[in-house]
Amino acid sequence: MRDASLEHLKTLVATPSPSGFEQPVAHLYRNYVSEFAGKVITDVMGNVSACIHPQAAMRIMYASHMDEIGFIVYFIDEDGFLFFNTIGGTDVATEIGQRVWVHGKERGQGVIGRKAIQTLKSEESKQTPNLKDLWIDIGAMSREQAETVVKIGSPVTLQTEFAALLGNHATARAFDNKAGLFIGGEIIRRLVEEGGLHPDVDLYALGTVQEESGSRGDRKNPLVPTESQESLTYHCRRDRSQAGVYTIRKSNVRAVLRGVLRPTKAVHLL
Repeated sequence: MRDASLEHLKTLVATPSPSGFEQPVAHLYRNYVSEFAGKVITDVMGNVSACIHPQAAMRIMYASHMDEIGFIVYFIDEDGFLFFNTIGGTDVATEIGQRVWVHGKERGQGVIGRKAIQTLKSEESKQTPNLKDLWIDIGAMSREQAETVVKIGSPVTLQTEFAALLGNHATARAFDNKAGLFIGGEIIRRLVEEGGLHPDVDLYALGTVQEESGSRGDRKNPLVPTESQESLTYHCRRDRSQAGVYTIRKSNVRAVLRGVLRPTKAVHLL
């Protein structure tokens, strides 16, 4: 692999992009393929499409998603601890003790904690931990202090960056599916630089959004069947024993915690 391509891969996996928050990686991908592609388009959902021969009659699509699994902050307690829900599917048992990046008003570090093992009851120690029993400690001593750097809805990613293993192997956060996104960009680059694609054939290399939260991005792309059902979820405060309640015009709405509010701009309007 050429050095420039390897650095591009490292940058992709190091850049946070939980579902609904893909803009930084979309910007990287768009800039990279723009040097080689005949046309680059970003649709209303945020999917990025790069092609070589826009006018060709035959079209081949290569799709990979730009988003990654992560977490989202939905409650800050009086002691400054952050309670969170998942964005996409994750194994809760593997999250305890993990260091994380909290992408709030500024990027800050945190660690996922739970009750100390010596304080667990016998039956609790034998059970898989529940997400409601975990929190993120950013070092804040109060809700007010935490809110100076974090807000409700801030995304969170794990601190597991690119690392080389033996041979030609490597490990990194979000290889699913930034490795695929990287390959799509390299296909476009090499076909343009080395030739070989017939002028009557086009390749579309797509970077799609929100795959980890239900493949919503590729359902919105005109090159694939379109079928989706949009919804918004809300959460304002959390009782540690049950789901939270959000009050709208004196009506209680039980929150269904699914992680992502989409489209993303709607979150800021709320």
